[in-house]
Amino acid sequence: EAAHHEAGPGEGLMDRWRDLGPGLWIATAALAAIWVALLLTIAALRDPRAVQATPALIEMQGDEPPAVVNLVTTDWDLEHEAVPGTLIDLAARRYLDIDMVGDDTFVRVRSRSGPDDLTGYEAMVLDHVVDLASHTSEGRVPAQALTTGPERTAKRWWKRFRRAVVADARGRDLSRARWPVRLKVALVLAALPVALSAALAGSTLRYQDDPDPDSTDPAENALYAGGWTLAILGFAALSRSGERDTPRGRESAARWLGLREQLAEDPLFGDQPPAAVAIWDRLLAHGTAMGVAHRVVRALPLGTESEREAWSSVGGRWRRV
Repeated sequence: EAAHHEAGPGEGLMDRWRDLGPGLWIATAALAAIWVALLLTIAALRDPRAVQATPALIEMQGDEPPAVVNLVTTDWDLEHEAVPGTLIDLAARRYLDIDMVGDDTFVRVRSRSGPDDLTGYEAMVLDHVVDLASHTSEGRVPAQALTTGPERTAKRWWKRFRRAVVADARGRDLSRARWPVRLKVALVLAALPVALSAALAGSTLRYQDDPDPDSTDPAENALYAGGWTLAILGFAALSRSGERDTPRGRESAARWLGLREQLAEDPLFGDQPPAAVAIWDRLLAHGTAMGVAHRVVRALPLGTESEREAWSSVGGRWRRV
């Protein structure tokens, strides 16, 4: 009886605290729902605004590189056409030559004198071609061999390319971060009340099959519940990424979207081969980047190589294996 009397007050207090558990979990769920609603609302408000194309002639609409044009004309979500568009632009600017031999397309590096005026991502594409061209004495590469490597290597290459394009677009005031650091920090701070509520609710947990209920550590449960809640919500906030429009970017996008409409209506433009850069010059590069030069995009993979076949330069000549 003495032992029961000694343990009674503490045990009764803990039992009363655990009885509050369902209410605390409901409060945690409500706070979490509010936080998620806040995240979704901010995401909707910071979504790039739709841009209406302005009438345009079939001529260059500015000095933006094809990759940047791809970004602003695809709702600020860079797409793969930016890479072949950049390669065609390098050919239009005489860094590369593109030849057709029968139905096959070949890319060759031109010899140049004087300083190069290239952005980081343009240099990436040129260096990639230079590296492949150096594998044979011919100094040229079949267009289909211009892949950027196995899946893991190609993904790393694309991430570096994308970062460089985004940096250039921001430098031109055509793009900005959709989720700036200060906004992410504010969302993490807003998650703290949710984590605190989860910690309080977690401290009420008790294992039903535990023969000794007093062995459950409320502090440990609170730490786990609150810590995991903060970790999950914090990751959801800090992993947000992407670009959004700027006033200058929308104006640029409107011009280039007008050109895209004109090129899309041309019955011949979409079927132009990469070698047609000799005629269309940089218009072919920007049309490729905007996805309307379909034949060029198909001819210049510049992406992950196939798992079933690849191109080899062993023996001094490119061949499919």
